[in-house]
Amino acid sequence: MEVDSIQALMAQLSAMSKKLEKLEASTVSTQVTCGLCGGPHENHNCSSIQDDQSSDAQVNHMGNNQPSPPLQPNVPQKPSQLEVSLQKLSQSTSAFVDSTQNFMQETRANFKNQEASIRNLEVQVGQITKQLNERPPNTFPSDTIPNLREECKAVTLQIGKTIGNDSKDK
Repeated sequence: MEVDSIQALMAQLSAMSKKLEKLEASTVSTQVTCGLCGGPHENHNCSSIQDDQSSDAQVNHMGNNQPSPPLQPNVPQKPSQLEVSLQKLSQSTSAFVDSTQNFMQETRANFKNQEASIRNLEVQVGQITKQLNERPPNTFPSDTIPNLREECKAVTLQIGKTIGNDSKDK
């Protein structure tokens, strides 16, 4: 039973690894898109940010102002599909590990209970064997009590009727 469950767990783990590899391959082959303009580049390489920075620099130069620091877009970055998949895999793996640990604890408790039951049965079988060895062969396990009168003359029924050899039915 334990070997089957381990093999099943190993098969599930192998399947999850294959799915992760496929997911990694599909995300690597996908093209990166800019969150600002939707172009085929990363956010920090966006030309719209670079155009804004160059026009600010020109304005500052013409007005003899100090150059302003480059603008950083305040765009929250979405986690990639790979990161989301890894988080889901991590969560499902932790849940799987927790359930496996619970299963193993329950199994250990069941084995301890079975061990105790088997020990009790062994003790009982030993006691029965000892009693059988102490009894003389070809005898019944209990002694019979002989009838001291050695004959039965009458029987009284529960309803009060007496039946016997020397008395007549009443």
